[in-house]
Amino acid sequence: MLATVAALCACNPRSELLGTIAAPGGDAATGGDAGSALPAYLIGADISKMQQQEEGGMVFTDTDGTPRDVLQILKNHGFNFARLRTFVDPRAADGYATMMNVAQPYCDLANTIAMAKRLEAAGFGWELDFHYSDNWADASMQVIPLAWQGDSLGEMVAALGTYTRDAIQQLVSAGARPDIVQIGNEITPGMLLTPGSVTGSVANWDNLALFLNAGIAAVHAVDPTIKIMMHLDRGGDNAGTTSWVDAALAHGVHFDILGEACYTNVQGNPTTWLSNFNSLVAQYPDLELMIVEYSESADDLSGNVDIWRQANDIVFNLAGKRGLGAYVWEPSYWQETLFDAQGRTSSPDLPNPFILGSPRIALYDQMASDYGLR
Repeated sequence: MLATVAALCACNPRSELLGTIAAPGGDAATGGDAGSALPAYLIGADISKMQQQEEGGMVFTDTDGTPRDVLQILKNHGFNFARLRTFVDPRAADGYATMMNVAQPYCDLANTIAMAKRLEAAGFGWELDFHYSDNWADASMQVIPLAWQGDSLGEMVAALGTYTRDAIQQLVSAGARPDIVQIGNEITPGMLLTPGSVTGSVANWDNLALFLNAGIAAVHAVDPTIKIMMHLDRGGDNAGTTSWVDAALAHGVHFDILGEACYTNVQGNPTTWLSNFNSLVAQYPDLELMIVEYSESADDLSGNVDIWRQANDIVFNLAGKRGLGAYVWEPSYWQETLFDAQGRTSSPDLPNPFILGSPRIALYDQMASDYGLR
């Protein structure tokens, strides 16, 4: 039944997709006005760390030196979309809060709801990133939540579905409906892999499809207009990407958006990203495409390679306007940031060789203007 429900998920062209996602500030409980649309291009950021930074005492300041809510600062400079990750139980023995020795269970559902409500109030659209783990899940580790360890396959499928449906229902009830839901994080090797004998590895696609379709069906049981994303870490690898997507489709996993991670130290030169995305447009005419993680590294910056702009240009310029947008990864603390260690956007610690004399975040003002968003 789960596979049957998931198969009802239509993969629509971009114009239709954007017309059915609730606009920022719309009625989250009902999915918003079906005729309203998000911006034609999503300039986004994964900001999951920012709540922890704020509660640790960081005060964010805009380019004029004025302290402001960090969401307002981002909005002032062209951002219109955000991504939030959520862990099942960060207080578990191997969970994020426990392992990081932090008092708050950051990125649990309650904290995610609080941040999502702020995003809604600030006029942002947003994406929910289910990690389906108590801690980080990525291409190198997919640890089963402690509460699900030891479950049979059927029990784990049911647990995933119940957890997903409850999370989406709580968000909708709180007036913070996500526009996009990501079923798993960097699930190139699969999801829910260790420990135990039950596994959602790509070596056992029948199991993996059960998990993915359980998540999809759970989201759509609450709101069938929420768009579903699959997220891989193969931004420069077309063969690896198509192998995964073909297997998913062959196993009845139907989704709307394919998101890729793109970092030069992992996924290679941006020319390989461009080649991959151009091929994907032709290979999967029903899928929308995004770069859902990118960041400027010190090597990129010293080599005068503007990854901030290149990642967005690749997606924005895809044929048929099939690129929805791109998210910079944690711009307030990861690699070459848009905010310095004191939360400032204007700082001598933030060299910008691409627009001389301007703060780094001005790159996003320029993108918003060039992409017709202002």
